[in-house]
Amino acid sequence: MLARTVDGSRPLPRLGIIVARRHLPRATTRNRFKRAVRESFRHRQHDLPALDVIVLARPGGNTMDNAELFQELDRAWRKLGKQATSRSPAKTG
Repeated sequence: MLARTVDGSRPLPRLGIIVARRHLPRATTRNRFKRAVRESFRHRQHDLPALDVIVLARPGGNTMDNAELFQELDRAWRKLGKQATSRSPAKTG
């Protein structure tokens, strides 16, 4: 799994999911992956800065069970949040 971000102009983060058939050949596996990503994002979106997040499925995603997938997604959300706060300029008041 790979997650990329683009600075968004909206007040809340948005999610895009890309799942190629060659990486997850079975439709049920692709749908499970997308459901898990959406559910994880729904729980963490208020902790993320206003970014457009794109999640790309990579080969091997069909070998993870739901617990491993949620763990990997949680790690990705934390990493994206840290990267976004380190890139943003310091606010002076």
